[in-house]
Amino acid sequence: MAVNPLRRGRIPNVVVVLAAELGYGDLSCQGQTNFVTPNLDRLAREGIRFTDAYAGSPHDVPSRCSFITGKHSGRGRVRSEIAEALLPQDVTLAEVLRVGQYTCGAMGQWSLGGKGTTGHPLRQGFHEFFGTLNEREAEEFYPASLWRNEWEFSLKGNEKGGRVNFAPDRFLDASQQFLRINSDQPFFLYLATTLPRGDRTSGTNDLPKAELGPFEHKPWTSSEKAKAAMVTRLDETIGVVITVLQQLKIDDQTLVIFSSVTGPDIGNGGAPAILQGSGPFRGGKGDLHEGGIRIPLIARWPGTIAPAQLYKGPIAAWDILPTVAEASGIEPPTGLDGISFAPALLGKPQLRTHAYLYWETHGKQSGRAIRVGDWKLVIPDTSQPPELYQIASDPGETNNLAAADATRVESLRDQMAKVADPWIPPAAVDPKAGASRP
Repeated sequence: MAVNPLRRGRIPNVVVVLAAELGYGDLSCQGQTNFVTPNLDRLAREGIRFTDAYAGSPHDVPSRCSFITGKHSGRGRVRSEIAEALLPQDVTLAEVLRVGQYTCGAMGQWSLGGKGTTGHPLRQGFHEFFGTLNEREAEEFYPASLWRNEWEFSLKGNEKGGRVNFAPDRFLDASQQFLRINSDQPFFLYLATTLPRGDRTSGTNDLPKAELGPFEHKPWTSSEKAKAAMVTRLDETIGVVITVLQQLKIDDQTLVIFSSVTGPDIGNGGAPAILQGSGPFRGGKGDLHEGGIRIPLIARWPGTIAPAQLYKGPIAAWDILPTVAEASGIEPPTGLDGISFAPALLGKPQLRTHAYLYWETHGKQSGRAIRVGDWKLVIPDTSQPPELYQIASDPGETNNLAAADATRVESLRDQMAKVADPWIPPAAVDPKAGASRP
């Protein structure tokens, strides 16, 4: 990796905000009608919105790995529902940006390596970390403790099941502090909030009434009220980030990218007809159908990205790393699956596009999916038959064409076999030997 010697002027600051389980249809600019997301809508009006953006995986941790390393879930370090620590040979977006003298901070959920592992954020390019290190910690809105770098500290008011200190607010506080301290130098802020995902300890049915706001008396289920309230809270978070950038007078020097790690959890008490989280798509988190992997993606950079743009080409989580690298004038590492969509950000022709997009899952089900052009093949599990859809004409994946087009099914299955590495289950990896994917 090297800094582009032809780059002139100040390189952009970079802010990447990842939501947890925010669906394509959870934004009012993308069809939500039960609540509004004015700050995210403003982000779209002032920047570029991507209609065919995809998560790295329908599962949380492998999708985070894809976002941060630029590899799809058939080649990334973490490919199953069982978390693994990143290894020294895994190159993250923070490590790329450090080549360009960026100060890098990660706030919120990490889940790619705990204390003492090679996957800890401070060993993966970040100068500063504040948040949760593993999936269990991240599943609570009111955790008993959080981490500051490698120091775990108690969260006052949350001891013994108390529900006083709301973790996403602390992630936002740390993010604001990071922005203010580093406003006079190039920085990368990675804010991986746990909003709007429900609190797994007590469930979304038991949020304090104060957190439900205007939705407390809606004729909805408790889960639906909580989801609406937490999406609203997420939208307010985006508003705060943009306001701080404007106050610091670095708004036009900062590339902001907003997205979600996976599609929405529609199996946790929510009714899709009310919440509309999956939008027009089928399925939700954990599902290889569009509802599990089609996600919101918006980018804003005043004065550089023209306002009110719409990009309809397929892009994916693994494109973030090379895109940010190109925008920052830094050569990305080799061996990525991602393609830079920086030309699209700048309103230029996007000459390089994906020949395919690929996903795989390992856990309760082991499935695979591939999209080539407007065709998508889904194998939900090894025990289930393949499903074939024409996404452009059937975005809801209601018309399975597998029986009618066996030749295309076989062709796409052959392509699947060529684009992924053999999967080594986590239990088979020897951490002492530092084994890596073949």
